[in-house]
Amino acid sequence: MPITTHARTVYRAPTAGRDYLTAKSAAWREADAIIRKRHPNEPAGDITDGFAPGWRWHEDPHLAKVHARLMRMLLRQLRVNKIRFK
Repeated sequence: MPITTHARTVYRAPTAGRDYLTAKSAAWREADAIIRKRHPNEPAGDITDGFAPGWRWHEDPHLAKVHARLMRMLLRQLRVNKIRFK
């Protein structure tokens, strides 16, 4: 069987700089990249006291809500733009 090509819709997350096959995964990564711009991860520090885990935005409940809200906004924007340009 020969290799063939076909066209498929892909979704771009511009802040993340990648393409995704589903709109939900693109929105998740785009929201993640937007939050990471403002709240970068802190690497684990020097373990002198025995405990230095670092920090990620996923640990903050408020930022988790902001992430969910951003995802909803991005997916809603995509739906509106698709309908408008068809």
